[in-house]
Amino acid sequence: MEGRTKLNYGSSGLITMKDINYMINIINSDLSEEEKAIKLYSFCNLHSLTSNKDLYNTLKLEQVEKLEELIRIYRDYEFKGLFKSAKNRYKCTLEEIALRLKKINLTFEIMNSDDNDYIKAEQLLSLFKSAEEFRKSYTLFKKYGKNDERLSSARLALDNFDTLYAKFKEYEEKDIIDSVKYVLRFQNYFQNYAYAKFVISYYIESLESYKESQFLSELGIDKYTFNFCISTIKELDVDLYLKYLEKRELNQKKLNIKNAKIIDDLANGIKTGLLSDGTQFDLLEFIKRIPFKFDKNFVNTLTDFMKKNNSQNFGVIMSYINSNRLNKAKGLPLNSFYIRELYNIKTTVGGIEITDEDIDIIFYYLKINNIPITSKTYILIREKILNGEITFESVRRQTEQLHEEKRKSRILIPNNNQRILV
Repeated sequence: MEGRTKLNYGSSGLITMKDINYMINIINSDLSEEEKAIKLYSFCNLHSLTSNKDLYNTLKLEQVEKLEELIRIYRDYEFKGLFKSAKNRYKCTLEEIALRLKKINLTFEIMNSDDNDYIKAEQLLSLFKSAEEFRKSYTLFKKYGKNDERLSSARLALDNFDTLYAKFKEYEEKDIIDSVKYVLRFQNYFQNYAYAKFVISYYIESLESYKESQFLSELGIDKYTFNFCISTIKELDVDLYLKYLEKRELNQKKLNIKNAKIIDDLANGIKTGLLSDGTQFDLLEFIKRIPFKFDKNFVNTLTDFMKKNNSQNFGVIMSYINSNRLNKAKGLPLNSFYIRELYNIKTTVGGIEITDEDIDIIFYYLKINNIPITSKTYILIREKILNGEITFESVRRQTEQLHEEKRKSRILIPNNNQRILV
């Protein structure tokens, strides 16, 4: 029976047909039921199976029957009590267990070294954010692992856990940890001040900085780097920081006006079937243009915005969202690898076979149009490809146009070429 490298899917993993076949092979093997239960539970739990069943139904995959059979067998094993011995008492994967054993061994070495307390504290912070994080990481190890051979490589450190935790806690109570954090933080600030000043100054001067993704792309940075620049200026340059706050407030007002216009245009599209630029309105256009991240908080965020801005189209928008079940979040992430694995045997939709090229086009179209990848958007694009509305040629032309626009844009860096060094 072929082995697999994954361990436990937990609550959010996407199960492929290869994985389903692997579990079925375990069930049909000559192993005892107890051994089967251990292998099955270490690979995938019941909650993940039921979540995947919902996804398979959504994607209209014929293999959903196999998932239903696996769910039935898992419930049977659970009823018989076979999963009790299979469950991981430490509530983490084998890789995580190995990492935690390595980290507690390092902690033991640090605490028993000849370095002064401040150096020890700095080294500890490279492993754990706080004494509480350290405690939580090993509570179950301490409770259940006394005679567990799997923990033998860190037995000495684990036996001294209480001493290690008490010393870590002492560093916090004496403010040694906070002092080290302060020094490390300001070292980063001073090292990156010139670049942070450049970024925030450009934000203040730019007329388009309210378009956040475009602004960050022009600078060639991500949101994390921008936030670090803000923190740096806040600590080291009060006058510039106050100017930044004024600009941020002005940008928010601009963004609110822009978003309100987009929502009004979408509402008009719902009513008339056409958007202001002449595009035919449909569900995909709604998802593409709605100015808020399409995630589990999407409806709440949109509702709050429309209420605060007294939108006249609140009822139209919310009715459309509810009728299209956009308020039903799909928890499982999708990517082309997983989808290709789902379709690793011949699959048809409406009598048309799904090919590797179809899957490539779907995900490339989603990517270049900055559309969130969910089961709903996947199905919308798939339908347009199957009926010929989206083709390889049309996606290629759009890609070339985006590359041309990118060549015309510029990535800005300060004169001394200094970049973030965190």
